[in-house]
Order: sequence, then C-alpha cells, then structure tokens
Amino acid sequence: MPRKARRRKGRPRRKGDAARSHADRIRNVLFEAQGVGLTLPQLIRATELTKSQVHSGLAMLRDQAAEKG
Repeated sequence: MPRKARRRKGRPRRKGDAARSHADRIRNVLFEAQGVGLTLPQLIRATELTKSQVHSGLAMLRDQAAEKG
C-alpha cells in the first residue's frame, strides 16, 4: 500500500519555478492595480491563472517577502 505524502505544518512548500512564475505575474498585476485592493476572483481573472496557481503564487510572494525582511 503506497504511503501518503505527509505535508509539514507551517510554511507551505512553494519553492518551484512554476510558483516563482506565478508570483511574478501576480506582482505585475498588483503593481498595475496600484493599491485598488483586488479580490481573489479579480486577481484570478487579471492574471489568467487558476485559483490553485494564484494561491501558490501568493505563498511564494509571502516567502520572498519574509526572506527580504
């Protein structure tokens, strides 16, 4: 019987190139919006990413911001 992959609690695992690419697209859209305060559905439409990809990209942005301080 195959073992289930156990997910660590705490920090999300969003270190891949895809997550970085999603984070870049989200960052560009947010800079264009200039503080308007997009909702998640608006961000999904503006980036043309799926909901999962947006969540992955946002997690990457949070990780990058935490690293920079």
